[in-house]
Amino acid sequence: MGGKNAAVVWDDCDIKKAVYENLVGCFITTGQRCSATSRLIVRKSIADKFIHHFHEGAKKLSIGYGFDNPFMGPLINSASVDKYLRFQGIAARENCQQVMRGKVLELSEEGYYVTPSINLVQKPDLNSIYQKTEVFGPNVAIYTVEDIGEAIQIVNSSSYGLALSVFSDDREVFENLFRLSRVGVMNWNRGTVGASSRLPFGGMGKSG
Repeated sequence: MGGKNAAVVWDDCDIKKAVYENLVGCFITTGQRCSATSRLIVRKSIADKFIHHFHEGAKKLSIGYGFDNPFMGPLINSASVDKYLRFQGIAARENCQQVMRGKVLELSEEGYYVTPSINLVQKPDLNSIYQKTEVFGPNVAIYTVEDIGEAIQIVNSSSYGLALSVFSDDREVFENLFRLSRVGVMNWNRGTVGASSRLPFGGMGKSG
């Protein structure tokens, strides 16, 4: 279906829950889901704290062969690995700050294993190749914002419009994003990869 899905993390949220849900949203299935989270939009007042705990959590994720029950398995093929590594270079050239570098792992079981990667975006840019392309791997871009209007602009800056998560205890924050965000699926205090089997699932824009 295609997606460049975002999660908005507001300053009144349960940070521990937001970190957990977004680690799952960004990195489960090694980021190879149309509904995977690839953009985190965090309010500046809690950004340092959130990024620290998110980074620490990402470093602890187990990676390995599927039957060993890891958190992350391999990418699907060598072309996916090449694309994943190439976009880290693109992010660096576009002045993103590398929080966690993704690298290839050589494990005893054959497969295309990589570690997660995290980049801090210095400035939203509609022309940025990194910011607008679906990487389809365990990579996430983090944006920091002051107000909800900035968050909505970033959410809607993508040509995709599949899933959005909002982490906040304030219903008004959720309602503002619900009314103004151009997405087909929206979750409240749950990651983007969670969807109800009792509800329609689809997107807007380039998302099917």
